[in-house]
Amino acid sequence: FEARLSKNNHTEHVASFPTIKEAFYAYKIAKEKYIKEIADFYKDKIPNKVYEAMYNYKVDITDWYDEKLLRIFAEIISKFDKKNNSN
Repeated sequence: FEARLSKNNHTEHVASFPTIKEAFYAYKIAKEKYIKEIADFYKDKIPNKVYEAMYNYKVDITDWYDEKLLRIFAEIISKFDKKNNSN
């Protein structure tokens, strides 16, 4: 499973992992770091309240992670990969 992050209209590869949960946590760390970078860049141009909200933003696993849906998604990906690798 790959962790990817969109930055400046480009998709950046973060890392690959054996589980979707590990990929999520890598994404979470990268996303929170990126939002802090954006907050710091605009610190003198945005209200302090906005800066603080951005700087304290946390990606929550419930924003993306649902065990049952992930299992279904993983099965679909596996079937798709098997189909494409057999061609």
